[in-house]
Amino acid sequence: MKKIMGFKRNSGRLVIDGEVFEKEFCIIAVAFGDSMGGYKIWPENNIDIGDFGVVFGYDYSRLGLLKLMLKAKDGKHINEEGVTYTRGKKLSIELETEWPFQFEGEIPKEGLAKVNITYVDNGINILV
Repeated sequence: MKKIMGFKRNSGRLVIDGEVFEKEFCIIAVAFGDSMGGYKIWPENNIDIGDFGVVFGYDYSRLGLLKLMLKAKDGKHINEEGVTYTRGKKLSIELETEWPFQFEGEIPKEGLAKVNITYVDNGINILV
């Protein structure tokens, strides 16, 4: 809740496999799995698909973002206006101001304004 109260949209450019999105972003989320922190952010996504699930929200106010996050708890945010859900292997994010980023729970730096992410086929093999 504290994060949402201090929330500000961030103008930027998101490029997914060559497709360009220039928006006032509220959130950009990229992952292999379907959930993050108990929220069903990427319904029906899984690591076996062979690329990233990408969802981003744009043009929301603080109150609108809070309502959106409540819908995201059960994955009901995907068809909302101002939400785009897509897939990709190569992403480039360039933002006007730095934002906090997490990579599989790791925080590389408090804020970043530019991030490039590439899916590598068979990049991680784990034998149990």
